Amino acid sequence: MYLKKKALLGRGLFILLVGIIACTGCSLSLSAPDSEAEEIECLADFETVARWRVHKGECTIEADRAQSIEGKQSLRLTIPEGEDCYIRMDFRENLISAPVDLSGYSLAVQYMLQRGEIELMSFYYVTGDRMTDLYYGAGLVDTCGNDTGRWMTSASHVPANFDADGNPRWDSIKTLAIRVKAEAGSGDVVINFDNWIMLPIPPECMITFIFDDGFSTDFTVAHGIMSEYGYAGVSFVITETIGNDGRLTIEQLQTMESDGWDIGSHTLTHPWLEDLDETAQTLEVVKSKEQLIECGLERGSRFFCAPHGTNSYVSHVTDVIGEHYLLATAGGGFATLPVLNRAHVPRIAWDGTTLEDIRSYIDVAAEDRLWLIFAAHSMTGDDVTKFEETVDYVHEMGIRVVTLSEVVDSMDWVYPPMS
Repeated sequence: MYLKKKALLGRGLFILLVGIIACTGCSLSLSAPDSEAEEIECLADFETVARWRVHKGECTIEADRAQSIEGKQSLRLTIPEGEDCYIRMDFRENLISAPVDLSGYSLAVQYMLQRGEIELMSFYYVTGDRMTDLYYGAGLVDTCGNDTGRWMTSASHVPANFDADGNPRWDSIKTLAIRVKAEAGSGDVVINFDNWIMLPIPPECMITFIFDDGFSTDFTVAHGIMSEYGYAGVSFVITETIGNDGRLTIEQLQTMESDGWDIGSHTLTHPWLEDLDETAQTLEVVKSKEQLIECGLERGSRFFCAPHGTNSYVSHVTDVIGEHYLLATAGGGFATLPVLNRAHVPRIAWDGTTLEDIRSYIDVAAEDRLWLIFAAHSMTGDDVTKFEETVDYVHEMGIRVVTLSEVVDSMDWVYPPMS
């Protein structure tokens, strides 16, 4: 399993590895619509920036009292253009008993990019006295892109140490570390961090299959293969193409929905949203939802998928999505439950990924009880056989296949307002 995990990390994709910790810190009240608030505890709240120091590279650590999610301040990190910077906090120096045990919760960090562009960002958990293995996993890119001026949540986390059998060490963490590399040619990076969150691991692994663009093979291939096991998926359709040659018809979409599928919005025409003015952005995001409802596809109209798989929205688009949708998928990596950022629920590309690596992702999700969302498009040729073998493997593993509706309607999950 270690070799599989290491290979996947080396491809620059995101492995959300899991852990538990008992410590003091902030508490966040997060809640879903019409539900009671649930508290999520923090591993670090950044209220005392003196606990953090530069480990490698040129950068400046400061307290920022003008920006925080909770508490009085956040940590502001300034990195010169092109610089690769690491900062660290050692538990033993901060009156927290060390080492600490991380074996039952997954972890996420909330951040706000103020200026510049990030080339790389990752979060490390170190067991040893020296951070000689800190650079394992270097090259991960943050899941949330370079949207500036709003709080985001990252789940790209890397264990820095492994046991003799190659398994990640989460039982004796002594140091937290953050790596941020500023993109060359984009000016200095200014980024704030607030709340290093501990999340309960879901009781079981879950897999969701989503299909972008509304190709007819969603019905003629995927629907048939998944129906053999009673599975349902999610089809994100470009609503102006419904009924076109090679695209799903209204009748096919309605049949799929009656069989448990979600039919979600992939905009009207599949543009690059950032290239449009705000009026056109609103039309693409909102009108596509209205058209789904007019077709009798209301259940899946609560969900949005970003065109071109983009992992970064302009602020207006994020606001419109937050007003009209429950969840939006974008970016890459394993998804977290509870969902912390409704605008950026990550997924992993199924297209172009070998069956061996697909099975490795499934193995990781099963072992660590993660929510794995596979994203595919049109299925022809060898992809048909690959998809059959993928679904067969999921069934053999006994993993639960869920739609987005099943996640939001029948499970204990929480999220903050989209911001």
